[in-house]
Amino acid sequence: MVAPHGGRLIQRVAEGQQAARLKAEAESLPAVTVSAKEAADAVLVAVGAYSPLEGFMDRETYRSVLHTMHLPDGLPWTLPVTVAVPADQARTLGRGARVALRRADFLAVLEVTEVYCRDLEEEARAVEASVRQVVREGIVPPDLGGRAGTQEVGEAVVACLLRRRS
Repeated sequence: MVAPHGGRLIQRVAEGQQAARLKAEAESLPAVTVSAKEAADAVLVAVGAYSPLEGFMDRETYRSVLHTMHLPDGLPWTLPVTVAVPADQARTLGRGARVALRRADFLAVLEVTEVYCRDLEEEARAVEASVRQVVREGIVPPDLGGRAGTQEVGEAVVACLLRRRS
């Protein structure tokens, strides 16, 4: 078996009675409807695929990843893992609040550790600049006149992001 990123597997899947209790609790909690990506991120955190993350990123971790492409402990991590909450709802939440994450159905109960604003412009600028650089280098998919596959383009963009951050 391959060792988990960071050397420690973090799994947060509730089973049996614990899962039933959480699902019942979720009925009385404020609901946060998440995007498909956020739902996938919640599942990936729960099953340990995002180890060593124990949940969505707090502000310190988010800023570290955004500016250095590393977790605060120095472990490489390239993309923020966050959940967006509408501003009016975010104002009602504080540390320790519990919410039910939902997509089509109940996904998880989340305990809020921190509410903060993401820097979407900075996220977009970093990704856009990297994509432009990759295109200038001629690594483009067929729909843009090139021959590179999706994986090759994605790897080139990540490599470019890493170069920009170092």
